[in-house]
Amino acid sequence: MGNFLKSNISIKPLFLLLLVIGIIVYMYSQNLITLPASEQPRVVAEKEVQIKVSFVEVPEKVLQGDKVIVSWKIDSNQQTKTFHTAIHYGKKSTFGLLGTGVKPDDLGYTDLTTEFVNRESTIPNTFDTVMSIGYQGTIYVRAHAIVDGKNYWSEERMLVAE
Repeated sequence: MGNFLKSNISIKPLFLLLLVIGIIVYMYSQNLITLPASEQPRVVAEKEVQIKVSFVEVPEKVLQGDKVIVSWKIDSNQQTKTFHTAIHYGKKSTFGLLGTGVKPDDLGYTDLTTEFVNRESTIPNTFDTVMSIGYQGTIYVRAHAIVDGKNYWSEERMLVAE
């Protein structure tokens, strides 16, 4: 019996140490204790890129077949790149604001300008393109850009080709 008590005495400090470590881990996991500010991991939050596409100049009337200049701008809260920006246009209107998940194929615009398609461009920036409308009537136009896989659209404008 005497040997048993001697071996239990050496186990008690180990048991107490494990018990204290368990309590500390529990309290830390329950946010009952925290690390000092100097030891806490630093999290640097990246600013989310905010993009806005808008028209600078769109003529209200054009003659069928005449060349006209259309200007748009892409505003961004930080410098980045786009590999696609264009004017999409056609005889079918798509009214309202368009979200970043709306792709050009989802809309009724049949034509687009190609000057800045598959071409790297830095934004924020202003873009100009020459359009030649090959048909008469009301034409609906939107400026469009793809940035980081998301689609950004301007408001829809209307021009009349006579």
